Parts: sequence; structure tokens; C-alpha cells
Amino acid sequence: MLFHKELGELFMGNLINYLVLIALIGNAMPACAQENFGSRVDIQLGEEYGEEYDEKYKELFDSYKNYPVWSYDGKWIAFIAIDRTSIFIVPSKGGEAVLVYRLFETIEKKWINMLCFSRDSQEITFDLWVFDEDRGSYLEYVNEEKTMVRYKKLIPAIESVNIYTGQHRIITEGGFHPNWSSDKRYLTYIYFDVNTHIDDSQIVYNGVPVIYDKVTGEKRYLTNENLPARSYKYWDPTISPDNKYVYIGIREKINDKSIGQLYRILFEGGDFEQLTFFEDARGYCRNLNFSPDGAWLIFDYSWGTGLYVYNTITGQTFDAFTGEEINKPYYQEEYGWEENPSWMPDGTTFCYNMLFGGRNDYQDKIEIYICGFDTTKYAVLPTLVENSAPSSFVLLRNYPNPFNPATTIEFSIPEAGFVDLVIYDITGRKIRELMSGEMTPGVHSVLWDGRDDKGSPVSSGVFISRLKSGNNVVSNRMMLVK
Repeated sequence: MLFHKELGELFMGNLINYLVLIALIGNAMPACAQENFGSRVDIQLGEEYGEEYDEKYKELFDSYKNYPVWSYDGKWIAFIAIDRTSIFIVPSKGGEAVLVYRLFETIEKKWINMLCFSRDSQEITFDLWVFDEDRGSYLEYVNEEKTMVRYKKLIPAIESVNIYTGQHRIITEGGFHPNWSSDKRYLTYIYFDVNTHIDDSQIVYNGVPVIYDKVTGEKRYLTNENLPARSYKYWDPTISPDNKYVYIGIREKINDKSIGQLYRILFEGGDFEQLTFFEDARGYCRNLNFSPDGAWLIFDYSWGTGLYVYNTITGQTFDAFTGEEINKPYYQEEYGWEENPSWMPDGTTFCYNMLFGGRNDYQDKIEIYICGFDTTKYAVLPTLVENSAPSSFVLLRNYPNPFNPATTIEFSIPEAGFVDLVIYDITGRKIRELMSGEMTPGVHSVLWDGRDDKGSPVSSGVFISRLKSGNNVVSNRMMLVK
């Protein structure tokens, strides 16, 4: 039988430094915490597994449900279970889990790591890490009793499985952290040269982000670096929904500290642009995941500092649960710690892992939680820019127009006064009040993020911006195209 391993005989070598000790415990999240952190997804092992699997298998399943990802059609949450050797899917509201892929016993030891759905929700793409002694892998014992081992220098590949047919395929040897573009054509990941552990003088483009074109079969590297083994400077590249940027976590050594920040680079290439400036940020931004409208990027920061959301329009970063704007990652000590977030397709909810058992090298229980995403609790304010005083009352054209997901609206007022700037749809229904208050004379710019007063993204269509000050009223048409 596949799962007859010693309980501690795991784990992921270079990428995951230590073992996960799996055991059922009675930890439960207090009711007061559930308000902030959402609710646990109730997942059971289906009756069809019955007598085929022993109690140890069932205990491992109940204790370990890692790397949840939402399918783009909203039907499923996929996750890794059973010592990283199986992929299951469960209905998005919970219920009986269905096994879609399982690693069978082979001479080579293998582990599944990180999942992402194809955009048609048919396939799950994943990292597969292989213990291959011919390519430099080795193991070391963690304790004197030699009952727990650590696998070192594993070789990663990217593979895929169809959840309906079970068809399995290898996408590329030598790569990890895969993410598909919204048009289903491009796969971005971190390239790994399979010669790294046996002859690092021959490695090419090791450890750098790459974009794979499924149509042409070409690979395009976003930097010319060759990184040594175990450097792991780049983490979890993901393509923005409009295919304009690749967002990525980058970790660098600064004054002997490993500092991680969020960056982006144009899809066509160029220089990396730093987006976050966390203070004393020892760790790295990882598990990057875009909301469907591209306005929010959710991620976790290294080991257990919580989940954060980055607003791609304003450049602000917030705690995903409290809405507090942050400039320094911090540890959440009270209940457990959170990682591996993934959006529901409509952007109103995200799922993630809650890990119990203390912040150390082991966790006692890994559960899947879902949490609502209420944009009203994040202090995202319209961006206001003031210039020199004008001579007239004017509502200028917004830019860009058409737009997706945001546009800038410029206007000028010749004298101080009370100003209203309101967005309406084509039927005259009020959508968003962008500005209402006293303003100084001058030229002003306000950013509209394509959301209504409740914080929900609006649909494609024609919208009216209406500027009013005293007896002066003027309006313009804008078009949102998704």
C-alpha cells in the first residue's frame, strides 16, 4: 500500500526545509476568531474509499489539506493531501472529497507541491519534486533514532492532470511555481536547470522567472541571471489578468538580512519595478494570486506572518483580515497562522490554509478556511492631485478611455467651493460618489477603480461622470470594457 511511511518520513528538501509532523489534535478556532478569519471548509473522505485504506491514511487525510486553489468555474477547491502524494477536489462549499491524482510507489520518491487550475477548470497544474540520486539528491537523518529524514536537493518538474478524465501529462522538466495567464496561452514559472546539483558550471538561467508560450512552445526568460542552487531569489510569478505585467516576489540579501518585497515587470520584459517597501521584512512574498478584476493581489509573507492584499491601483498593502494598512509584515500569534491564499472566481471570497500547532518547524493540523473579501474595510481612497489654478469650470476627458479596471478623471474649478463628483450608469442610477466636499481652486485628478459604493466591481458598459459645484454642472461619458 502506498502510504506506509513512518509518520515523520517526509519532506520537501530545498523548498520546504523541514518536516510536517501530522497528528490529529483537538485544536479548534475560537468563535471570536471566526469572525475575522472566516470559516473552516468541512471536508470528508468519501465512503468509496472504505476498507481500501487503513486508519492511518484517514488520519493523515483529516490532518493535512494543503495548498487549496479555487477552480475558475467556482465549482471546486483542489488541495494536496496524504503526505503530499495525492490531489483531491471538493465542492467549493465543502463535502466529500474526490481523489483526482495519486503518486504510486516507485523507486524514486516524489512529492506534489503547489497547485493551480487551468483557466477552463479542466486541469490542475502542479510542481512535482523528485528525489533523484543520479541528479544529486540525497537524504539526511534529522534525529539520532533515524526515524525522521530530510530529503535534500530535489529535482522539480511541472505536470498536469485532467480532473475529469484523469489524463496526466508532463509540461516541463525543470521548473516550479506555475501560474497560467487569463487567456490560457502562457504559463509562468521559476525555471530550474536539472544539472544544478551535479554540475553547476553548466547551468543556464537557473532560478529565474520564465514565460512559456503554449502555442509556439517558446520559453522567454525575464532576466539573464544564473543563480546558484538554494538561492531562491524569485518566488511565485503570476501574470496580471490584462497580460500587461508579471508580478513576483523577490528576496535579496541586504546587510546580511534576507529581505523580500513585491515587484512587477512588463510582460514583454524590461526592468523590475519595486512595489512594496516593507520595513525589516525578513522573508519573501509568495503564493501570489490575482482577483478576477486585477485590482487586488493576495499573498502570504514567508512563514506565517499572515495574508496580505496589495491594491494594484493605489499601491497600498493591507492585512487581508483586518483591513489595516501595513508597512511591515508581522506574526499573528493568537490562533494559528495563514498561508496559500486563492480567490473565488467572482472575487468576493478567498480560501487559504490555517495551520495550527505553533510557529516552529512542525504543524499539528492544516485546514482549509474560506473568508469573505469586503472591500469597504480597506482604506482605498481616490487619488487626488492638485495643480495650478485654472480660469474655468471644466470636466476633462478621463484617461484611459475605454478603461479596465481603472481610469483617471480630471477636472478644474476656478474658485474654492463645495464639489461633488459622482459616477452614474447609463440609466441614471448612482454608482459611486468619488468626491464630496470643499476643494481649493485648481486642476484636480481623481482615480476611479471601477467599483461601486459597496466596493463591488461594476460590469462592462457606459458610465457618466457628473461634476457639480454651486450652479455649475457638467458631465462626460466613459466606457468600461472587460
